[in-house]
Amino acid sequence: MKFSVITPSYNQGRFLEETIQSVLGQSHQHAELIVVDGGSTDESVSIIKKYESQIKWWTSEKDRGQSHAINKGLAQATGDIITWINSDDILEPGALAFANDYFEKHPDVSIIHGKTILFGEGRKQQINGPENDLKPFEYLPYMRFPQPSSFIRRQVFERCNGVNEMLHYGMDFELVAKAVLLGNKIQRVEVVFSRYRLHKDSKSASDLPFAKEWAQVLYTIFLSIPGGAHFASELQSVLAIGSKVARLYNCEYNFTEKELEAVFLEHLHLQYHVHYRVHDKMMCKKISMYLKANHPHYFKSRDFSRYNTRLIFFPRGILNVIRKYR
Repeated sequence: MKFSVITPSYNQGRFLEETIQSVLGQSHQHAELIVVDGGSTDESVSIIKKYESQIKWWTSEKDRGQSHAINKGLAQATGDIITWINSDDILEPGALAFANDYFEKHPDVSIIHGKTILFGEGRKQQINGPENDLKPFEYLPYMRFPQPSSFIRRQVFERCNGVNEMLHYGMDFELVAKAVLLGNKIQRVEVVFSRYRLHKDSKSASDLPFAKEWAQVLYTIFLSIPGGAHFASELQSVLAIGSKVARLYNCEYNFTEKELEAVFLEHLHLQYHVHYRVHDKMMCKKISMYLKANHPHYFKSRDFSRYNTRLIFFPRGILNVIRKYR
């Protein structure tokens, strides 16, 4: 199988070469690297030119953001399997070879995902990714796996029309959600595929923008699923969200009401803890009061009372210490 690896980049010259080398050094030979630079003013272009003979296609010009860059790369991609890896992340040795063998042995699987190693200067390395297999509905509350450690058949991109350029943080989550709604099979594998670099300029420096766009996507998911309108209304009421999605998603998969409720509750749980981490007492109170009144068993099982007490009595600095050593 042929792989296409797209690297969107903008002023990440200090990391870019390591990313390029991690792709070009893969043992699987049937792979192409596509680098889409957004008109960097640092050393990025000189680094790209250094490897130009080994890069299938590259450009350096102003674009409309990461999602636009990914779609530009998709337009040039010729692989059977596609992924994108950002210019500050690293593909682990043997990643493409493992993915190739897996897809060949499992033709029914459209997406595979593994784990990533979170790392960064002054940061202890940590392995991130789901520990257990997920059912289709469990992919819908939020992005459940590290995107750099995923590989996707090109048919998924074709059916989903690439990634949504209106989204700058949740484009990968929306792509996965749309794939689920279309009935594609997604499979977790117990393999570390990538290294995910965290630094002060990283998009992942804050969870809030991701949580906001995930909520907007989930709102549209609920509107697109038979029986989901009630949860869309409740989500909008609790989180006061709008939608950046131009139209509803195609849905060919049937979800039970119990599964939709589980998606709804898990998303509110995620939203609570994102706002808890930034000590947003008002939003945490709003979410927890809603859950206590409407889903008391879930409220109790997830121990919201304990977290609410911490917000009231502990300053933000103390909470950060508690989270660090718990």
